[in-house]
Amino acid sequence: MNCTLSVNWLFHIVLWTFGAELGYAGLVFDESLEKFEIIQVKILSYFNQ
Repeated sequence: MNCTLSVNWLFHIVLWTFGAELGYAGLVFDESLEKFEIIQVKILSYFNQ
């Protein structure tokens, strides 16, 4: 579980930095983050079955 959390945080930091460097607006970033969260929840629930 700790590994999953670390990877999750790492991805968020990378995505945030990458988005900021490219100058994306907050809305675009929030949308992609939301989609990632939904995908991640689906993946986690799939593996937890």
